[in-house]
Amino acid sequence: MWAGDQNVNYEPADGLPSVITAALSGAVSGLTRTHSDIGGYTSFFIALQRDTELLMRWAEHAVFSPVMRTHEGSSPEANEQIYSDPAILSGFARLVNLYVTLSPYTKAVLSDSFSKGYPVMRPLFFEYEDDPIAYEQQYQYLLGPDLLVAPVLQKDAVSFELESSLSLSGAVSGLTRTHSDIGGYTSFFIALQRDTELLMRWAEHAVFSPVMRTHEGSSPEANEQIYSDPAILSGFARLVNLYVTLSPYTKAVLSDSFSKGYPVMRPLFFEYEDDPIAYEQQYQYLLGPDLLVAPVLQKDAATWEVYLPPDEWRHIWNPEKVHKGGGFIIVEAPVGKPPVFFRDKSSWKPLFVHRIPITADEANFAT
Repeated sequence: MWAGDQNVNYEPADGLPSVITAALSGAVSGLTRTHSDIGGYTSFFIALQRDTELLMRWAEHAVFSPVMRTHEGSSPEANEQIYSDPAILSGFARLVNLYVTLSPYTKAVLSDSFSKGYPVMRPLFFEYEDDPIAYEQQYQYLLGPDLLVAPVLQKDAVSFELESSLSLSGAVSGLTRTHSDIGGYTSFFIALQRDTELLMRWAEHAVFSPVMRTHEGSSPEANEQIYSDPAILSGFARLVNLYVTLSPYTKAVLSDSFSKGYPVMRPLFFEYEDDPIAYEQQYQYLLGPDLLVAPVLQKDAATWEVYLPPDEWRHIWNPEKVHKGGGFIIVEAPVGKPPVFFRDKSSWKPLFVHRIPITADEANFAT
């Protein structure tokens, strides 16, 4: 089944999300094989013009569907096309390669669809009928029985935030040691190109994780690299020095992880289980028991709100003052100086106080 002439936008009624709901509604109505025009079709007026991000998000979805088919839309000249730019074409080619790589699996799922009437794209409850939450998932779906797909259905979704939450989800699921590619990896198209600020914010986070590891990304020439500019390289070197300075503490935390199964990066409630507000902090975390980290997850942020659990804390960049926990504070957060606090009663206090100094001027790589 063809899903129809969708608008070239993210609107649930007739944009990219409607492709998912059409497929899943059809799946339980006997229409077992559906697809759509990549990028949508309808763009009769200025407000409906597809940009690069929408085109590629739609293409991502099509990889995990029975048919991967492009369309220029009703107004080709007004819309981004896969041939509009070499970077778009290159990113699209990678997605096509992924579609081809998955084809043995997709063909097996299609075979079951023809022989048994099973839908190719199916609601989660099709496989998990005893899970009440599965019935609430309107846009996630399964491609066959084994691939779960969660399409990105809004503009400018940020993967750095996801990385932080994945680490903490893993922490309480037995995955006690996690890390990520500094700067992220995927940049198949123009809308996804990392700038200096994102690169350095990600590097800040990596300092306070088990592994500090760089990656050029899927399109090195399109992304800022630590070697792109002397100022970036200098700032990155300072962060590496900080990572090395903290290594005795990090190694001790890792030792506990191996011997006791404690997560290295842990949710606040892991140490403060009686604090209800600790359970609400999705992106803040503790590196071991004594370092509280609040990654900066927004562009151009000069300050950041931090929740301090009930305890006594010192700001790692300004340790003279003791902060009473149990509430929120706002701190300055220039690039290179992420909000990090240590417990005042920590046995590692001498190490934290004698940190690598980074002044605001030295740290502000984004300007």
